[in-house]
Amino acid sequence: MDWKALVTSLIAVAVIGAIGIWLISLGKKAKPFGKFVFAGLGSLVILIGVSLGFSLYGGSVQENASTLFETEISSGPASFTVEHPNSLHALQIWPVPDPSSMTAEAQIAVNIVDAKGNVLLDTQQSFSPHAVGSSTRSNYDWNTAEAQSFTPTQSGAVTIRVTPSGDTEKVHLWIKDPDKTDGKRY
Repeated sequence: MDWKALVTSLIAVAVIGAIGIWLISLGKKAKPFGKFVFAGLGSLVILIGVSLGFSLYGGSVQENASTLFETEISSGPASFTVEHPNSLHALQIWPVPDPSSMTAEAQIAVNIVDAKGNVLLDTQQSFSPHAVGSSTRSNYDWNTAEAQSFTPTQSGAVTIRVTPSGDTEKVHLWIKDPDKTDGKRY
């Protein structure tokens, strides 16, 4: 069982359910028509919360089950094991530093090589910090590039090398194998 996904979905159900119960309790103090409106609205909010909880759980379980490898790495190599050759694997990367502390674009070079030395992916991605939020208070987020994909042709060890530039010291790597279902990460 994916406990992290279960806890996340239960928290969402509890918070939204509490709002629904609060609306129902407000209706008990209202006039007859108000009781009906608050009870209906509260019930609808509870139903939405339960539906959202199921959706969160299902999505998290599926995402966690197909994650092959996830780590934060400084410049250098890491390795993982391919379990399903000829399956299109997805790679997402992003800089780890808080984007509000960055003054320039971050460049990250990625090279993925299988055990026989075949290059599976050789790319460079750019990330720039951008402001999000209201005009009175800005938060920063990374302007992230699209996920890259690669198709290993054989099972076994694969080496991934990342080379960040600029102020970026660490990079978050996430590799998804769509045929993976056990949730074990390497």
